Amino acid sequence: MTYTQTLPKLQLNSPNQRTGHQYEKKARSFLESHGLEFLDQNLRCKVGEIDLLMTDGFELVFVEVRYRKQANFGNGLESISFRKLKRFRMTATYLLPSIKASYPHVKNYQMRFDVVYIDGVAGAESMDWIKNILQ
Repeated sequence: MTYTQTLPKLQLNSPNQRTGHQYEKKARSFLESHGLEFLDQNLRCKVGEIDLLMTDGFELVFVEVRYRKQANFGNGLESISFRKLKRFRMTATYLLPSIKASYPHVKNYQMRFDVVYIDGVAGAESMDWIKNILQ
């Protein structure tokens, strides 16, 4: 049984979830264009969710994707609180044994936490990437 079969995947039931998935796909393409390799997405557990799981050389990269159409309540980067970052790390730590079991080649990889944040309306967005946000 593989890792992706043992964890529930995000069900795209609401318009917000479908929008989020659309921007996760854009973030994935952006990261792949910068040399990262895709492993999985929308990994859920009782602690939280990891939007994208990728590798960069010998690093296992956990990616949080943040999208904001308007900056009324802060831009994508400003929407990431200390509490969110703490949960991000806890979720990755909780999922790590299952990930290593399902993807044995990443067993000795270092963990890294990245954020891709996207602001603006479709067709006129700006995208930025912060590597190793928890360093």
